[in-house]
Amino acid sequence: MTSTTNNDDNDNNSSRVTTTKTTQDYRTSIDIVELDATDLLAKYTHYCQICGKGFKRDANLRMHMRAHGDEYKASGALSNLEKSHRRDMNINKKLGTKYSCPQEGCRWNQKHAKFQPLKSLICVKNHYKRTHCPKMYVCKLCSGKKFSVLSDLRTHEKHCGDMKWVCSCGTTFYRKDKLMGHVALFVGHAPVISSSVRA
Repeated sequence: MTSTTNNDDNDNNSSRVTTTKTTQDYRTSIDIVELDATDLLAKYTHYCQICGKGFKRDANLRMHMRAHGDEYKASGALSNLEKSHRRDMNINKKLGTKYSCPQEGCRWNQKHAKFQPLKSLICVKNHYKRTHCPKMYVCKLCSGKKFSVLSDLRTHEKHCGDMKWVCSCGTTFYRKDKLMGHVALFVGHAPVISSSVRA
């Protein structure tokens, strides 16, 4: 197992520490990266090396760099180096990269007996927030459902209170596929046709 730590100091005398643990699984020929929990929950993932300003997306950082001078306005400076590096790695068919959850005992942690790696950094972040973080976002419509990922709340609010799919047993559903799954499980159950139901 290899552990790397990067320290970046900016002009404000503040430092950011990024801790990653990279292990190589020789059985499957992939690199498994495990980020620290504080890095997964960090507001920003990309930082300007000149002024230290943080950004959520690499594209926003590259656009910001244009303000630091003409050398950052060239097409080469604006190209996404991470994507081109990944493309080169795929062409050469080198080792792939998968991710591990930093929570001990989690099934997606590399020390677990039934470990299954997560395929991207976004997957790790969302998994960690959904599974290991408190649910801080509450639906204002039903005041019952809680979420730890804001996009999950937004998706829920689109359909909250909109019970339009009804079974003959009286159970209501937000989605048609959930109703059909319920009907398939129980003998004698059937969808109730209503004038408010849209196909």
